[in-house]
Amino acid sequence: MRANFRNYEEIVLWFEHDLFDQTMLCCLLHWFAHQSLGTTKLSLLCIGAFPGIELFRGLGQLSVNQMATLSGTWQTVGKEQLELGALVWEAYCAPDPDKLVQLLEAGDTSALPYVNDAFRLHLSRFPSIQNGLGLVEQTTLEMVRGGMTSPLDLFGHMGHNLHGLGMGDLQYWHRLAKLAQGPHPLLKLEGFNAFPGYKDPAPSFRHSTVALTEAGRRVLDGEADWIVLNGIDEWYGGVHLQGRSTPWRWDASHNTLVPWAAVEGE
Repeated sequence: MRANFRNYEEIVLWFEHDLFDQTMLCCLLHWFAHQSLGTTKLSLLCIGAFPGIELFRGLGQLSVNQMATLSGTWQTVGKEQLELGALVWEAYCAPDPDKLVQLLEAGDTSALPYVNDAFRLHLSRFPSIQNGLGLVEQTTLEMVRGGMTSPLDLFGHMGHNLHGLGMGDLQYWHRLAKLAQGPHPLLKLEGFNAFPGYKDPAPSFRHSTVALTEAGRRVLDGEADWIVLNGIDEWYGGVHLQGRSTPWRWDASHNTLVPWAAVEGE
């Protein structure tokens, strides 16, 4: 489409409210912001709710008739949307998160109404000041301590509780695997040979179980720090965290990232 989009009278972008979709949307808006649209009209349909659906997670929940009601409800993408999308994408791809934090806290993101919540969720995936766990890992350990032992059940509840992430199963298996690795694993996984992949459904995984280790209990209780115990080598957008210390930590009480050196020095 990128090569010949000017051949069309109108391009309609269909996206949802979650982080996965908002990230792709901002990537596309960044690209379109640097193009000459010519006579092509750029439009956007982006929803976070639908009448009659209590927990709206995405367009895939809608029937054909429900989808038909959305036809023609999209809005024209103008200069404000293009500029904001470009700013968000550049901040997301930056090697440090300060630009994104400042944009979300002090910038006007109203032109893309789901951007602020979505990218705050992105920041919440960073290691926390309490124990080094990101939001996904913290929620996972809490569910396991609450009695959940099936990886499939964990993913189902994760999708329900943190649907704003738009996280797919393979993404979640990656996070689950990380929790079960390192010098001090926080989870113990039993009864399977491998995690499911694109080409391998790994049938035994359906019957596997998950349990909290002693290290997992200590981290969950705030008695130990996951990053100090096991180190980190992860990308969060353009931010690459490595080693057993990180420059930034997520402060859930203030809903923002903070410099970790300042917290450690208190």
